[in-house]
Amino acid sequence: GELFWMTTPDTKELIYLSPMFETIFGRDREELKGKPETFLNFLHEDDRESIRDSLPKQITGDYAVEYRVVHPDGSIHWVAENAYPIKNKDGEIYRICGVVEDISQRKQFEDENAVRLRYEIGLAGCSQALLSVGDMDETINHALKHLLEAADTDRVYIFENFEDTEFGLCMRQGWEYCAEGVKSDIDNPLMQCIPTDSFPDEWLEPLSKNEPHSCTRSQLPPEIQAIMDSSGTLSSINIPLSVNNEWWGYIGFDNVREEREWDQEEIRL
Repeated sequence: GELFWMTTPDTKELIYLSPMFETIFGRDREELKGKPETFLNFLHEDDRESIRDSLPKQITGDYAVEYRVVHPDGSIHWVAENAYPIKNKDGEIYRICGVVEDISQRKQFEDENAVRLRYEIGLAGCSQALLSVGDMDETINHALKHLLEAADTDRVYIFENFEDTEFGLCMRQGWEYCAEGVKSDIDNPLMQCIPTDSFPDEWLEPLSKNEPHSCTRSQLPPEIQAIMDSSGTLSSINIPLSVNNEWWGYIGFDNVREEREWDQEEIRL
């Protein structure tokens, strides 16, 4: 449904607000009674300034915006709002009317399509890079570049398993590609011999069973946090790699600027 509202030309007095306000904004209409500008407090903090700056366009009929509403429970909902002036018989503006519609589903669909397209482009570039003839390290790094762009992350790398005479089964980093401004980890000595038994079972077991594993720094034990701290990693997802049906290693995607929860659609892609 749509929400309808009406104010005086100076927008200081709210004349009408339809019941749909309580569904779209998740609040009682009484919260806006006598103070229509209060609605800005219900917007996502990153949208408030731009919407405040757009309000003068309501009286000209050029007000058409999209923004996020934060419900009391913390959930975020996208809405589209249009406003236009109403004139009396003398041609004077005496009311401003607006319509608000929840577009959360449309936004989710658009975001999912954008992610899918980004991955399709990135994976196509990765495949093309791997099929090219040339130096193996250069080829793999070129492929990782496409994967980094597809995943919209900060660092992509490949670890391979090997047997160490002292520590047994270990992992070492062989290739890496970083976004601009992100510190490279390829020369980090801590990444060249990591005993697999130093990882918790909930991290290692999925990889050994050819299943992806994602985590954030705060979820890991201190010894693994220390490894993540050395590279500045806040969250990562690791996808196992197999050769001849044997677990060979994994490809990892790190976020270093902010923590990130990977959704199932991204993992599937």
